[in-house]
Amino acid sequence: MKTIFQYNRPVFEKCKKVVIFGCFKSARNFAMRLLNQDIQFDYFLCPLQGEYVFPRVLNKPVIGFEECRGMDDFIIVSSRLEMERAKEILYKEKLIDYFFEIESLCPAIQNQSALIIWGTGGRAKNFYNDYRELLNVKYFCDSDEKKAGTYFEGKEVIHYSNLESLSGDAAVIIASTFYEDIFEKAVEAHIKKNKILILQYNLSDYMKAADSKLSEFMVLAGNKINDLILYVNSKNYVFYEEQLISELVYNFKKKRIVLYGESSMVEEVEDKFKLLDLFVSQKIGRSNEVEDGSVYNLLYYVNLDEVVLLTDKFSEETENALAEMEINSIWMEAYNGYQIFQDKRVKQYVDPNLGVCFHKQGEQDIGFIKYEYSTGTGYKPIKIVLLGGSTTAAFRVREKPWGECLSEKLKAQGVSHIIYCGGIQAYTVSQELVKLVRDVLVIEPDMVISYSGANDMGIAQTRKAAKKNPFISLYQTRLFTAISRMKGHGIQGVYWGLENNKDFFDYWYDTERMMHAICKEFNIKFKAFLQPALGTKADCCQEDADIAVLYGYLYDLEKGEYFSADSDPYSSVYLKWAGTDCHTYYCSVLKWAKRFREGGNSIGEKWFCDLSALFDYKSSVYMDDFHVYEKGNQMIADRIMEEIKDEIDIIIGQNI
Repeated sequence: MKTIFQYNRPVFEKCKKVVIFGCFKSARNFAMRLLNQDIQFDYFLCPLQGEYVFPRVLNKPVIGFEECRGMDDFIIVSSRLEMERAKEILYKEKLIDYFFEIESLCPAIQNQSALIIWGTGGRAKNFYNDYRELLNVKYFCDSDEKKAGTYFEGKEVIHYSNLESLSGDAAVIIASTFYEDIFEKAVEAHIKKNKILILQYNLSDYMKAADSKLSEFMVLAGNKINDLILYVNSKNYVFYEEQLISELVYNFKKKRIVLYGESSMVEEVEDKFKLLDLFVSQKIGRSNEVEDGSVYNLLYYVNLDEVVLLTDKFSEETENALAEMEINSIWMEAYNGYQIFQDKRVKQYVDPNLGVCFHKQGEQDIGFIKYEYSTGTGYKPIKIVLLGGSTTAAFRVREKPWGECLSEKLKAQGVSHIIYCGGIQAYTVSQELVKLVRDVLVIEPDMVISYSGANDMGIAQTRKAAKKNPFISLYQTRLFTAISRMKGHGIQGVYWGLENNKDFFDYWYDTERMMHAICKEFNIKFKAFLQPALGTKADCCQEDADIAVLYGYLYDLEKGEYFSADSDPYSSVYLKWAGTDCHTYYCSVLKWAKRFREGGNSIGEKWFCDLSALFDYKSSVYMDDFHVYEKGNQMIADRIMEEIKDEIDIIIGQNI
């Protein structure tokens, strides 16, 4: 399938350096389109005035106007949508002579008498509003018969069964998830294949389409929303997706890469890596699609300073062979958040009080993962429960969680223990409190540790009900809003409880106080830790800047704080097309991160510990705005161990 864009490739071949105008969401989307066309570029140009910690985006440097002026033999390019606005700014900066138009809409969708957008969701709406002046859209199309005859963005919605009557002149733009299924339906309706186009390849769409059937695409790299991924669709073509470039760079910094797998895939992955300035020291390919014993050749070729990237789908046989040879290796497939999320060993449940909970195969208790160690002396093990959100969770994570690190430290000190890790993704302090009352007291632990704060920083921007009462979870908001819309039995709406006017930090801290009071009443040791976040950090290193730009922020060196693009003098022009990076959630998080750090510093209770400054002046810790690599989790466990060691000694004395 073709995308709606075409490119003036000769322009790229005539120059040494290619600079993409912009560095936020829309510029990155444009860059992804270039990568998927195997078009090389070298820099991103930040069109903001000021002194910042310039990040790297997709492993490419972000530069300012002055640095751009100092280069020789370069061109500046932008997407078709951004072209006029880019020209306006470059004209002011006297750089307009370096600007070239390289992206345009395909002729197949221009001047069509029956141009149809397939889809009636947010993507279709945004695309139509962005390009409505450039395209003559006649209809929207949907597979839902109930939508036929209705209007979307002022245009009639037709059912796909009506496409055949329009097939002579029609062109279809797929603005929905199931690319391949929709493509086949359009072909069946006699739409010409060269007139069926998609907006842009997107991994999340393949995730939804494939559901849990991983055979439909092979993941080659990835984890979360912030970086880059390479993956293969069912047609065996390697695509880029903005999911895990920073992860790749982080793992291969100061390391040499060896690619191993089926030969053609190894070659294609190397080609993709070159466009990202990730260079391979060795390629070891085999002719067979499946492992045939060639993996043992790695023993003769791989050096100690090299790490092997396996481009195959995971194989236990290969994994065992690598362990036997003690070779440092990474399964690129394992760095995909989709695979983690679809882990068949973890089942997801709707929880009437907490919204969602998980159960991992082999674990006795739903909502907890246990780490155990016994010295064999017969002494009663210490029971510790950990509460928090995804930064505490041990479900569906790739990096070793701090709870496991803590267990290893207790084991090293010869302490018999059972740690119940009860952190669940997206839980706020309110859900921690409910879980404590409902589940944790049943366990009868010796100690409860709450490590949280991040999910409460932006709660009001993600949950409408939370603006009035932060005790309400996202699950409750959605469930009871849906029930109220049924308007049965005289229901007039939803009552969320008395309005809570406390600020987010005070609410978070007061809820921690409630948990402390409950534990004290039941003779349970309690320790609350205010977690660090990117926004609570006192400085900004290169890796931090790489993360912040993905949310629409740069670090202002003069002010010593993160800077949102919407306060820049160019914002009246720039933010119209910069994308929605600076949406209210991240504005809220950065605002409240400062408040949480200030509030944490003012608390002097023995049961409370402020870790908001834990990663100050540390680099290569954060993988996104809250989550950290194993290096960070080890630091968290070290500090928590230091804070609880006296209580541990007391409990040991009581258990003897």
